Amino acid sequence: MEEKAVLLEALAQNEEKISRLYAEYARRFPKHENFWLNLSSDEIMHAGWIRGLGRSLEAGTLFLKRGSFRPEPIKAFGDYLDRAAAESRQENITLKTALAVALDIETALIERNWFKAFEADREKDKLILEQMGEALSKHRNMVAKVLREESEGN
Repeated sequence: MEEKAVLLEALAQNEEKISRLYAEYARRFPKHENFWLNLSSDEIMHAGWIRGLGRSLEAGTLFLKRGSFRPEPIKAFGDYLDRAAAESRQENITLKTALAVALDIETALIERNWFKAFEADREKDKLILEQMGEALSKHRNMVAKVLREESEGN
């Protein structure tokens, strides 16, 4: 598999890790189960979008801008997600902690701007890249709102 395709697969796998983390939070915090499960479901959809972009990359209709990103930060982020997943299973985790971790994750994804590292020829791919950016902002805003509500309520 070409290095660019490997990078996209690693991004997709990170989305799946986020999904599993949010599903664990749904299990741990039943009062907010729907909130977490909706986020988890979206992350699975994002992984599918990324894999679709991988097919476009292989077909030559999507291009990675030179020097846009390297595998090391993607792997480091995946390692961070693994640690967050392990911590999510600890008995003493609070909802505020889970929300803070989720906010950190969503903010980090926005700051990395990986979806801006590509140039697409096909309108469908351009739309997916645009939707990824919008979805990340939506998730960050949703998590920040619930965190704010929880902080004000306690």
